[in-house]
Amino acid sequence: YKVLINLTDLCNSKCNFCDIWKIKPINEIDVNNIINSFDGSEKDIYWISLSGGEVTLVKYYYELIDRLRVKLPNLKIIAFTTNCLIPSRVVKYAKYIKDSGLDPLITLSLDGDEKLHDEVRGVKGNYKKCFDLYYKLKAKKINCNFGITISDQNNEFIIKKYLEYKNLIKAVTFVHNHGIFGIDKNLEDDKILKSIEFIYKNYPTNKLEHIIEKIHLKIAILFLKKKRKKHIIPCDVINTSLHVM
Repeated sequence: YKVLINLTDLCNSKCNFCDIWKIKPINEIDVNNIINSFDGSEKDIYWISLSGGEVTLVKYYYELIDRLRVKLPNLKIIAFTTNCLIPSRVVKYAKYIKDSGLDPLITLSLDGDEKLHDEVRGVKGNYKKCFDLYYKLKAKKINCNFGITISDQNNEFIIKKYLEYKNLIKAVTFVHNHGIFGIDKNLEDDKILKSIEFIYKNYPTNKLEHIIEKIHLKIAILFLKKKRKKHIIPCDVINTSLHVM
């Protein structure tokens, strides 16, 4: 099984499509909560995906990796997504997974070209940090790719420039109300739908995981065409067997 663990709502981005960074987290999950959640299912867990907020802001990270490795004898993969704002820490975190005998899978958030990405993420210089980090991870032979969050703000980028980035961007999600985004706004679904349809049409599928991602895109298209009325598992839980919050 794959397990998604939301470690924290702390975030050092200031995305204008997401309000999670405005939250002051209280009573968040800790290492003991996480480890005790696996009692009785230890041998069934193959893949752990760490989420936030921003994973690199969690202070107990190294202890968590050590205890997961001991608790879950069949664990092979530990994945996390990052905003790339603390690249040196991301490299250390990813390398620690690899040095522990596990396979790291790191997704770097990238929502547009330099001007657009820094604008929607609310931090100047973020785009350059994304690519600097990407090349540092690749140099250490750590599996990484970019992930895009589709909103009504990057539709033009996707239509005009996605093809330039399509071999780099492998993970695709889209903005919704509440959930991990913590917002309540009127979203322009027509723009979001057109963006997802364009990516779906041009998404490369030369690996099995790419085919799975394309199925995810198809589900998203159907969901938006039904005006969000049909119940679909939110993007932060999709393809996840256990969601620990």
